[in-house]
Amino acid sequence: MEQPTVATLASIRGMPNLVEELERMPEAPSVPDLIALLRSTDEGERDDALASLAEMVDGAFGEDGENLGLAVRANGGIALLSWLLADPSPDVQQMALMVIGNLCSDSVDANSRETKSLLLQSGGARAILSCVFTEDPAVLLFACGALQNL
Repeated sequence: MEQPTVATLASIRGMPNLVEELERMPEAPSVPDLIALLRSTDEGERDDALASLAEMVDGAFGEDGENLGLAVRANGGIALLSWLLADPSPDVQQMALMVIGNLCSDSVDANSRETKSLLLQSGGARAILSCVFTEDPAVLLFACGALQNL
């Protein structure tokens, strides 16, 4: 029968600790960085940025939601998100609608009226309405949710 291996203190001393590992992890991209990546011609970069933004918005409320809404508006994100609604990918449309719908909700951003105003000025409401005619049920669901929040 084989003897179990026992680690000694000396054998594990050189192993990285959690604090060191966390310090080596890259920081999450900022909202201005994500908005800039939404302009990328590289579909993968754009899709990753949109997914990251959607994840940020999905968990935002209170002061975090207000700051997120402000950052998206200040960096031209509302018009860009509206533009992405014309993308042929239902996944892109769905994520853009989710971000728009949440940023237009008072429960996410107490200053959502500013987002709504920018959305209306940029033709975003028409872009959202065009998504209602899709055959994709998820896109339709998020389009109705975004329209409800306008």
